[in-house]
Amino acid sequence: MTVAALSDALVEDWAALRPIAATFAGVPGRHGWDDFSPEGNAGAERRFRAWIARFEAEEPSLGRDVALDWLRDEVESLAAEDPAVDLNSLASPLQFVAMVFDATPEPDVAARLDTLPAALEGYRRTLETGRGRADGVAARQVRAGIAEARRHAGPDSRFSAMEARYPAARGARAAYGALADWLEQVLLPEARTDDAVGRDRYLRAARRFLGATIDRKSTRLNSSHLVISYAVF
Repeated sequence: MTVAALSDALVEDWAALRPIAATFAGVPGRHGWDDFSPEGNAGAERRFRAWIARFEAEEPSLGRDVALDWLRDEVESLAAEDPAVDLNSLASPLQFVAMVFDATPEPDVAARLDTLPAALEGYRRTLETGRGRADGVAARQVRAGIAEARRHAGPDSRFSAMEARYPAARGARAAYGALADWLEQVLLPEARTDDAVGRDRYLRAARRFLGATIDRKSTRLNSSHLVISYAVF
């Protein structure tokens, strides 16, 4: 198999693992959800490691090196269990689950709404594994997440406007309400009071968006910087 064909196969597998991103990228036929659960993250790591082995077996080329750089960044993030603390005010699964409906083709909306509660429950279980971590979610970000989840659960949310046509939208609102309750009652009391996310986690996130390693001697980095990285890149 050529590197080009191998890369095409990787994109297909990526779209299966990351249907939200695939929808935003315009890949047709992807109306499911990323598996945000701990099991889903572990499975994605195994599959990406298998892809690394396949590309490493190929002769050196630009396409091979680009694919390996991307795959290794993904594996590094998953191995460090970054998804367990992936909650912020701008670009985390909390936002992407709602935002993807802006790009979801009309025939796929109902199917996505039907399974949204399971997607958010998987996300909640992964955040559960990050409780008490030294680089855990800052309280400020948790509060922002609670407020956003409450909006999605409320009577003026996008899901409320969808209920007349899609009854499953009621379940989506309820799922966001349940997540807001858990964030407020369980995660917030244990959240970090400072904003620091840790240099290693910041550098991993920055590299994934920049495609380059930034200076490790830079000054103290906080959760606002991490969110800016997600927003800009």
